[in-house]
Amino acid sequence: MRAGCTSCLSKVVLPLTTSMRLTYWALVVLGATGISVLWMRGYWVYYIGPVLTIAITSLVIDLVIRSAGVRNATGADGSKKRRIKRLIREVAWTMGVVTAVHIVVVFAVETAEVHTVTDRPESPETFTSEQYLTGKYIVRQDDNPVCRVGQYYSDCINDYVNQYNYSCADIELTLFSSVECKSYLQNIDDMKAKDQPGWIVSGVGGPGHLSRRAEVSSRDVSNNDYEPAVTHSAVCYLGFVGECLP
Repeated sequence: MRAGCTSCLSKVVLPLTTSMRLTYWALVVLGATGISVLWMRGYWVYYIGPVLTIAITSLVIDLVIRSAGVRNATGADGSKKRRIKRLIREVAWTMGVVTAVHIVVVFAVETAEVHTVTDRPESPETFTSEQYLTGKYIVRQDDNPVCRVGQYYSDCINDYVNQYNYSCADIELTLFSSVECKSYLQNIDDMKAKDQPGWIVSGVGGPGHLSRRAEVSSRDVSNNDYEPAVTHSAVCYLGFVGECLP
């Protein structure tokens, strides 16, 4: 109490610690960050309410803190003005922090770089070459005569038929072998058309012996060892926050 002032009250200082003020400002910053994210995600309807709530709450808290810290006598003209100035200053600080955080968050998200990070590279598929039977047969003809001189012509025809039946009949042939067998069969039909009872082979010539073998081909067989690349999406904010490329 000042000397000569019986109507004045002494200053009353509330036990407001630094941790209390830091907690208050932390709530303001966190609230501004959350609001910024809501705004950028398109939930602008939810933006106005939290902003007003934080602003009004900030005003009330600071008003209580400031007005309770200094309590002047009733009728002191300067006390009300000082409280109003403090109130305006605190409003400006609070809204300034909210706006600054909002701007930083918006800029960081809008300029964020999204890229793909490869955790494990792709392992390509490998193949092994193997031989296999196609199911078809290859028929070849040599130059050795099938018949002999002095043989009955009918027996000679039967020898040709046996050659054909063993090498060409009832099997799947390659394209070239199919043509070969058709030609061989046509020669047999021509001989049957010329055959006369008692004919004897007087000379050798014409088609030779037939032989066949299974067709073998090669193919590439997968080893079933393909492994896709393992990746994940990464985001870099402001060039240094998050997973940024070097």
